Amino acid sequence: MTHGLVQYDQIAPTYDQRYEALQYEGVASTLLTLAQAASAGRILEVGCGTRHWLRELRATSPHVYGLDLSTAMLSRVPEES
Repeated sequence: MTHGLVQYDQIAPTYDQRYEALQYEGVASTLLTLAQAASAGRILEVGCGTRHWLRELRATSPHVYGLDLSTAMLSRVPEES
């Protein structure tokens, strides 16, 4: 049996296209609601990739942190909307 490993360093340049192509309805609002309910002063996302969800959570806490094994993902410059 083979395991399909994803090479995140290789797909980093196009990774955020998934947020344009797929609907993630409710994810941002759920994360915001949870962070607000927990009165989160600091937020850590493990496996944050390109930090997409951390950018959403900045409205809740000035202290958001991300951790990811893929340096290519972390080095992506986020597009500001």
